[in-house]
Amino acid sequence: MNKIRSGGRDLGLLSLILLACAWCVLLWMVRAWRTESFQLFYFVYNLALGVIPLVFSTLVVFLKKRRRILPVLAVWLLFFPNAPYLLTDLIHLRPRADAPFWYDWLLMLSFAGTGFLVGCFSLFQVHRRLIQWWGSRKAWVAVIGIWGLCALGMYLGRFVRWNSWDIATRPFAFFQDVFTRITNPLDHPVMVAYSGGLGLILLAGYVAVASGWLAAFTEREMASSRPDPSPCRPI
Repeated sequence: MNKIRSGGRDLGLLSLILLACAWCVLLWMVRAWRTESFQLFYFVYNLALGVIPLVFSTLVVFLKKRRRILPVLAVWLLFFPNAPYLLTDLIHLRPRADAPFWYDWLLMLSFAGTGFLVGCFSLFQVHRRLIQWWGSRKAWVAVIGIWGLCALGMYLGRFVRWNSWDIATRPFAFFQDVFTRITNPLDHPVMVAYSGGLGLILLAGYVAVASGWLAAFTEREMASSRPDPSPCRPI
């Protein structure tokens, strides 16, 4: 029964995310139709990239053996920053002659919010698995580290212009650059300030969004671990 309820809740959240994604694409399509241009299409592209980690985190939910889950988690971690990365696309918000400023504000805020929601739910799916493996405290330590790495990835994407595909196409150059920056943090103060500040904001946002989900999950886990009460004998 607990698994059925958990699956139903996940299905409901996935439906909400799909509706949010459809809303974002609809906003862009209306803009493209009215302006007769494909301007801001990179928002749609970035949203598509942001959904990729959700695919892998859903696999984490359904896979049972740890040796199969671990490689999926590694790929998930590489793509995970793509979801909240949409928050940084708000930097493109400015008045444009071909569309009302309020409409672009609505469009960009919708994409940014949806990307963050996708990221939170994707991490929540992984978080549940980590709780099952390590317990709540160690899982939270891992989540803090994941958000820190995510913020670093968002810095690399926004300022250095690396992306997830570069890990496959230019792995040596990518890891060499990242290693140089991490081992010489004083030479890269923007990286330290941006990643640290953004990581705290993302963590706070995740706690606010996912606390209810985690509370319900913890309650179900505790209920499933309790022994069934002995049936009452008829008097």
